[in-house]
Amino acid sequence: MPLFGRKTGFNALVTSLGPGDCVERATSFVELGGQLSGDQVAELREDLSRRESVARELGATADPRAVEPLLELAATPAMNVRAGPVVTLSDVERLQASAVDALGALGVEAVPSLVTTLSDTDGRRRAVAASVLGLIGDSRAIEPLIEALRDGEYKVRESAAEALGLCRDSRATHPLLTALDDNAPSVRDRSRQGLVSLGEHATGPLTDALEDDVARVRSDAARLLGEIGAAETVERLIGALRDDVNFVRESAATSLGEIGSPLARDALAQLSSDPDPDVRRAASTALQKLAG
Repeated sequence: MPLFGRKTGFNALVTSLGPGDCVERATSFVELGGQLSGDQVAELREDLSRRESVARELGATADPRAVEPLLELAATPAMNVRAGPVVTLSDVERLQASAVDALGALGVEAVPSLVTTLSDTDGRRRAVAASVLGLIGDSRAIEPLIEALRDGEYKVRESAAEALGLCRDSRATHPLLTALDDNAPSVRDRSRQGLVSLGEHATGPLTDALEDDVARVRSDAARLLGEIGAAETVERLIGALRDDVNFVRESAATSLGEIGSPLARDALAQLSSDPDPDVRRAASTALQKLAG
């Protein structure tokens, strides 16, 4: 049952997202040297649970006005969220997670505001907005999220990469491939995960990337096709076994082993005389998997 009915009004609901009076009382009491009783501790924890419920109710309103208060709560550094002296950071992070979930529950109504937030001066707000746009999965967010892959803060790029994977739109494939060169390891990891999450939506662009002028792109594309398990690309991967660059051949051999198609057996066997030991090793491992 909702904590607040329609008669109470949207503004009252937003106000209730903030801390109750018990938080201020308990904070002042502790600052003056007092020790909280069991009842006071229970009251603070109950207040935290109440705020989580309010966040969920705001998410159920489908009202775009709910974006800002929920975003403010989700993006505030956990240590700065007023919740009382006995509430732990993990408790606060749970409250913030409920705000993120509520933003996602707002659905398409929240998309315009969240897209605008991707240009906010606060990096934490940009990162939260990117994450929530991934949860919603609206096509209007694809281009802004692609742009966010070039954000100056790695946390924003990380969130954008993950979000693009969740959106399952082939337009994200090439930007995510490019992001595999990001200087932040977490962004590279999320970009790879995003490409795998795209699955069949990425297969076409990744197959085309096997012909890219840049060897690193060809190698990444070959390896990702194996991670996706794109059996329809076996012939193209067999062709990549003849690439001039050794690590591209190695990636293609590894992926053919992952896909497990017997069509690749003869081509992999021919790599036993490849001049590069890593290629020979990858081909041997792939053949073992095919025999397996």
